[in-house]
Formats: sequence, C-alpha cells, structure tokens
Amino acid sequence: MSREKNLSQEEIIKIAAKTGADAALVKFEQQRKQEDRHWSDRRFRNTKMLLSNYRDFKEYSLNAIYDAEQSDECVDIMDMMWGPHNRAEQIVESIKRSAVRTKIIMTHIEGMLSTYSYITLNTKNPAERRRYDVLYDRYISEEQITIDEIALKYSIEPRTVYMDIEAAIERMSRLIFGIDYILRGRC
Repeated sequence: MSREKNLSQEEIIKIAAKTGADAALVKFEQQRKQEDRHWSDRRFRNTKMLLSNYRDFKEYSLNAIYDAEQSDECVDIMDMMWGPHNRAEQIVESIKRSAVRTKIIMTHIEGMLSTYSYITLNTKNPAERRRYDVLYDRYISEEQITIDEIALKYSIEPRTVYMDIEAAIERMSRLIFGIDYILRGRC
C-alpha cells in the first residue's frame, strides 16, 4: 500500500512538472512572439519616420558640415560667440557625427529605393509598381503630393493610397533592415 502511494506521488509530481514546463514554454513562446511583433512594429515605424522625413534629411545631408576645415571654422566662430571656456569642440564633434550618420543612412535609403524601383519595374503585378510610385510621390519626390492628389493621379480611392503606402513601407522595411527584419520580426 505504501509502495502504491509513493508511485502515485511520483506520477503526480511528474505530471505537475510536465504541466508546469509546458505552461512555461507556452508563456515563453507568447512573450517571444510579442517581442518579435514589437521589433517588427518598431522597424516599420522607423522606416515610416525615415521616409516621412526624407526630404529634410536629404537637405541636411547635402548641407551639413563634414570636413575638418569647416568644423575648425565653426569652433572658432563658437569660441568668439561664447568665449574660450565652452564646449564648442564637443558640439561640433556631435554635429559631425550626426552629419556622417545621416549621410550613411540616406545613402542606404536611396540604394534601397533604387532596389525597390528595380524590383517593381520587373514585376508583372501593376499594383506593386503603383505602390512604389505612390510611396515615391508621397515621400521622395521634390514636390510633396497630397493623398487626394495621388488618388486622382492613379485613379484610385484615398483609402487605396493609404493601403499602398503601408504595403510599400513594409517592403522598404525589409529592404532597409535586410535579414534582421525577417529574423527578428518573423514576417
């Protein structure tokens, strides 16, 4: 009788341990999926932010100070404005780092826009090409075009313009972030 009781307790312990482990695995998988969605959403938002600010970033990267000669002139001017005991050199270094980083990112975005354009030129799906064109008109072209103007230009509803933009940004996210977007975002 005592032996049966011990076996039953052992079986109960095994069942409880397996149930607990299974529940922990389910919870872990749910948290991993939630984290993956968070990263995917974050990359999507970052791509949208980069594209929404494309024109400003382009101007910034074209007009920012890059070389040492220009930065030395800025330090001299800042020293005259604020006096010799300031942080002018640190400020200029920060501006230079930002300018270089922006230039690198803009070069990458322009390369991926070129890649996206090439992909859509070689597709048999006209909606894919339209999505690129809508994205370009909305964020990249020199003149910013409104949603209604884009809808009129492509003979589509404004809602379709928004859906095209979302799909194009999703595609651009994959191009900008590469394999990390797929592996981390589980798209």
